[in-house]
Amino acid sequence: MRLNIFIRRPILATVISLIIVLCGVVAVFNLPVSQFPDVSPPSISINAAYPGANAETAAKVVAAQIENQMNGVSNLMYMATSTSSAGTISITLTYNVGTNLNYAINEVLNRLQAAMPLLPSVVQRMGVTARKSSPDMLLIASFYSDPYIDPVFVSNYLQRTVENDLLLLSSVGMVNVFGTGSYAIRVWLDPNKMQRLGISVTDAQNAINDQNEEYIVGRANASPNGKGDVLTLNVSGQPMFSRADQVANIILRNKNNQTVRMKDFARVELGSSSYTTIAQVNFRDEKGQFKHYPSTIMQVFLQPGANQLEAKTEIMNKLAEASKRFPTGLHYRLTVDNSRFVKASVINVVDTLKVAFILVGFIIFLFLQNWRASLIAMCSIPVAIIGTMACLYMLGFSLNTLSLFALILAIGIVVDDSIVIVENIERLREEHPEMKLVEIIELTLHEVFGAIIAIMLVLSVVFIPVMVMGGLPGIMYRQFAVTIACAVILSGIGALTFTPAISFLILKKNVQKPKFLAWFDHFFDWLTERYVRIATILIVRKKLTIAIWIAVVISTLGMFKMVPMGFVPIEDQGLLFATVNLPSASGLAQTKVVVDQMTEKLTKNSAIDSVLTVTGFDFLDFGNQKTYAASFFIALKDWDLRKTPDSSADYIIKQLNMSAINAPGVIVRAFNQPPMRGLSTTGGVEFYVEDRVVGDPRKLQVICEQLMKRLKTHKEVGSVIQTLDTNVAEISILPNLERATYYGVNFNDLYNSIQTIYSNNNVNYAYIMQDLVWV
Repeated sequence: MRLNIFIRRPILATVISLIIVLCGVVAVFNLPVSQFPDVSPPSISINAAYPGANAETAAKVVAAQIENQMNGVSNLMYMATSTSSAGTISITLTYNVGTNLNYAINEVLNRLQAAMPLLPSVVQRMGVTARKSSPDMLLIASFYSDPYIDPVFVSNYLQRTVENDLLLLSSVGMVNVFGTGSYAIRVWLDPNKMQRLGISVTDAQNAINDQNEEYIVGRANASPNGKGDVLTLNVSGQPMFSRADQVANIILRNKNNQTVRMKDFARVELGSSSYTTIAQVNFRDEKGQFKHYPSTIMQVFLQPGANQLEAKTEIMNKLAEASKRFPTGLHYRLTVDNSRFVKASVINVVDTLKVAFILVGFIIFLFLQNWRASLIAMCSIPVAIIGTMACLYMLGFSLNTLSLFALILAIGIVVDDSIVIVENIERLREEHPEMKLVEIIELTLHEVFGAIIAIMLVLSVVFIPVMVMGGLPGIMYRQFAVTIACAVILSGIGALTFTPAISFLILKKNVQKPKFLAWFDHFFDWLTERYVRIATILIVRKKLTIAIWIAVVISTLGMFKMVPMGFVPIEDQGLLFATVNLPSASGLAQTKVVVDQMTEKLTKNSAIDSVLTVTGFDFLDFGNQKTYAASFFIALKDWDLRKTPDSSADYIIKQLNMSAINAPGVIVRAFNQPPMRGLSTTGGVEFYVEDRVVGDPRKLQVICEQLMKRLKTHKEVGSVIQTLDTNVAEISILPNLERATYYGVNFNDLYNSIQTIYSNNNVNYAYIMQDLVWV
């Protein structure tokens, strides 16, 4: 191979290096930025509601029918179902990594249509939704008002405006508005008045269905009935109701000059479709004092592979633009911002990259003691490092902490090839002063070409096992291995092309070594002499050498067992989660009292910046709604403002778990944000216990409790949490079949009346602000 062409034509070598650098620079601005590679398996969530049903009934009647239809879905890893005592059903379909959810969602929707006829009519009316879900929650924006604005209005306003604006962004995968229900016309029935008037629940429902309907008549004078008329007109009937007073004036009876309207036995109002959750945001104002506001929450999830930092900027710009049109008094605040830790992590790694570059340059100069030779070796670093960015982009990787860490390690590796060439040139110049520089460089390439290729191949081969690793570790560390391998290959290419050319242009003969480095030469000579003496002794005394080696191996194995092991370290990400659970069937108001007590304690901690509470929302149980549960999102101040040990995330978690709430049966669990979102809720190990034989939830809970006791006996286990709870108190109503038949009571009407009184029953729709809402 004639490599002297790069010596004779240095411009060609420079152009090759510039092309590599330019490709890398372009890639840097297009690479997605994230904390870790995208290893979370994609998922689709199916949600339904069965008002009035308990968890067991919802599982048997609704969840089981959907699960049967979902069996056999392509690329499905597993399916997890959770039901609550509020009648909510959540089914999560988790797919193999790399599955295209755009195709998977179509298959799920088709199978869901097959399950719909098997579901109760009330479940069908309320709707069963399936949508792509992402574990990569970027942020939570809390919307509050000062002065007060109805939270239901805020929720509907956000769904109709801000949510749609954010979904237009290519980086946003899903937006979820919750904490307050959407608009609904509520008809609160009074059973006593209905009894006096002789009105049944079925009568009220039939009247609403009959009088609140979009009646379409047709067209007048349409051919062939026009008979020469000038105009052809559409004929419209009564539209659907758009106000609560229209529902209140529905007529149920009009006999003997006595008119019975809906408002005579019911309170009709424009309210919320759900009253099962209460959200509140608590944050510090400019004076450092905590403010407390009712809130509506907006979660924003990213598309797989999206650039988190760019997405955050786009979302904030959209929110700032939308805020100009907000009603007077409506404000928002980011209470959860996961990009903050990602940005801090990337900045720290980049700073480390800079320090490593400086240290490597200093070490090279210390040993070569020639600033020109050192400059040549250092020039190989940006070519290899920046060029590696282009490789990452072409391979579909991201710029994350692992790939950046690989670049830090690569800095010390990529200079080796150039150092070999430069050092060999210097040696040949001292041995053959009569030779021209171009001849020396050509001779150097002839001598070290094989060594450079060997270095490239050996270092690349070392990382091949990591590249072909399977499972989650393989996905995680593949980018790490590929990054170093690409940097090594580009380093070798640069050493064989750019380094000879720039050496011919920069190196000069008879360059004196700096005098101030003479002390280093003396010290290094002394160190070398001592090393040779020790090595000679070890060579002569073989038994001593073997004994030392065995001691080192044993010590290494012992330390290996002593050092804690883990897949990814848990770090202080500036965000904590906590859940509060009261005794089963506790009311929402009682839970809110406990939440307020805990919030008061949290706001006294100077390290906490904001606290978002959602009463009635269980973060650990698939986000199910429970009146006896609440979730906390606790944002800490920036790391620069938390230097003391008592302001660290671990210390605050410990204090929260030890804190006592003045209420019997209250359980508080606090935990750090998991290092990799989507793989675990709490950062620990999650697994499911299946009962494939008996199918009795109560017996399954007994087994789970026994398993928990055994797990707690292991010193490695800090805490064990299980979400199965079959001991929720309930009232059982079992009508007397004989008496019901005797009095001519229809069972369907009976239970329909009970469900409507104690839960809710969606009858039909109304138009509110151009949206269909439930009546």
